[in-house]
Amino acid sequence: MNLKSTFRHLIAITCFSTVSFATQVPHVSSEDAYASAVTNRAILVDVREKSEIIETGMAELAVWLPLSDIESRSNSYSEAIKNWPREQKVMFYCRSGRRSEIAAEHFAGQGFRSFNAGSFDDWKKAGLPVKPFEDR
Repeated sequence: MNLKSTFRHLIAITCFSTVSFATQVPHVSSEDAYASAVTNRAILVDVREKSEIIETGMAELAVWLPLSDIESRSNSYSEAIKNWPREQKVMFYCRSGRRSEIAAEHFAGQGFRSFNAGSFDDWKKAGLPVKPFEDR
């Protein structure tokens, strides 16, 4: 095998490995997320950006940790990693469920029991309580 084909082989293995071992977090309904949060069995986390939450409010029991803070490893992210109990469930939601999936996968990789609670629209459609945004 020459150097060029060896390199292609390594790239193929790397790409396959990355896809094959992606974390898959469980999904929960808004109602289940609310029931877990209200009984202190889970931390409910809104990962939307400030501008989105100012417009719509957020789930009454949620804490705010935008995905941008998670991706940039901000101080609020570091505090969450340090202070949230790893034995407690952590349930993430966003506008559509895509960013909450990313956040849940990241926290699962850090040893948390993470779940994707889907979208804020699902929360509102279920008639669950909403609070206005309060900046940190």
